[in-house]
Amino acid sequence: MNITFVSREGCLRVMKEAIALKNLGHTVYLITNNKEITRQLFDLCIVYTNIKQLELAIKFVAPHTEIFHVHNEPNYPATIIRELVPDAKIVLDLHDSNYWRIKPLPIMPKYLWPDEDIAVECSDAMVFPSNAAMEDFKTRHDKPMIFLPAAFNLNQLRYKPTNCLGGIVSQGGHALPNEMESDNYRDYTKVYSDMASRGIQVYAYSLAFANSDNDLYKHYSSLGITLGYYFYEQMLSILNGHFWNMVGNIGGHYVWNFSLPNKFYDACAAGLPSVNFSNPEVAKLIDEYDIGINVKDVEELIQRWPEHREKRKNLMLYRKELAMEKHIGKLETLYGELCK
Repeated sequence: MNITFVSREGCLRVMKEAIALKNLGHTVYLITNNKEITRQLFDLCIVYTNIKQLELAIKFVAPHTEIFHVHNEPNYPATIIRELVPDAKIVLDLHDSNYWRIKPLPIMPKYLWPDEDIAVECSDAMVFPSNAAMEDFKTRHDKPMIFLPAAFNLNQLRYKPTNCLGGIVSQGGHALPNEMESDNYRDYTKVYSDMASRGIQVYAYSLAFANSDNDLYKHYSSLGITLGYYFYEQMLSILNGHFWNMVGNIGGHYVWNFSLPNKFYDACAAGLPSVNFSNPEVAKLIDEYDIGINVKDVEELIQRWPEHREKRKNLMLYRKELAMEKHIGKLETLYGELCK
């Protein structure tokens, strides 16, 4: 089958899905705005810089494409594809959705993100990063949908650390305390401060920390933690040198009820057990495979700190069950059903 991914950022999820699909024998094209993407992963990669170029790229690949798979954010490429290719089969991958970033108010509709709403209406099926997000969305739509986690690929497994660093590591996006509500779930000020004040060595890795002059870097470095930035494959080789990986946040932020983040699967690939604060989807996997701990606060983390040895052993034994290759068949089946 010929599949065209459309993704402005060409994010890690795009690459993980592409690797698994290509290993099954599918042809995968990519249309992206990201000039730094690992292009050799794809049978064809077209980089656009404006809407006109995006439209030309869609028209170019349409005669050779059976499925358009749009990765948000943004969402509007699905609308553009429907306009240009009315009979196209479109799958919308809602892994970066605004629907669950802010808790809806009782007096307002549950879904009120116009560009996302329109893209959903223009798509034939949806893919969700967690089962909770999919089940919640079923209350609004009855289109075909599947849950596909942001799992790692089997070729990304790590078996030993580059360096033994200890402490706890937190990866991914961060936000300042005064950021907008949709980003406040990534404000780790309190949890990092609580850990540092109790003598826990905290490491935070994000590409946003490449610039030590920006406000984000200055804020988090002031908390007494160690900041770093690594590209993905390099980061996987470093993670295993820590004792714990952190998922979620203190404070019960709404978004964590529906997320199953990359950072959990990245740590699994590296062989690093996770500490989970307030993320029920991650909690289920931790309990099922006994590969981490679910805690309510930093005090409980301190009490259970020595468990990292047992949890790491279990993770190394069972982590292949969590790989993208174990899940990609659901996406392959969805494609086949749309193309009947």
